[in-house]
Amino acid sequence: MGDVSLYTYIFIEHKVGKKAGDNARMAAEKAYQKIDDIAKKKKVKVFVKNRPLIRIKYLDDQGQLQLFKPNI
Repeated sequence: MGDVSLYTYIFIEHKVGKKAGDNARMAAEKAYQKIDDIAKKKKVKVFVKNRPLIRIKYLDDQGQLQLFKPNI
C-alpha cells in the first residue's frame, strides 16, 4: 500500500459540563475509543503501518485546535 495521504478528520464540539474533568479532550478520547471498538467489530482497518486513518481534533480550554493523539 502506498503513502497514506488521505485522512478522515472528526472535529469534536463539546460544551464543558458540571462534572469535574468533563472536557473536550475527554470527549475526543471517548469518540476515538468508540470508533476503534466499532472498527474492530466490523473488521475495518483504521491503521496503516501504525498510522491512523482517522484523526480527531478538538478545541482545548483556551480555544486552540488540538489533535487527539492516542497511545498506540
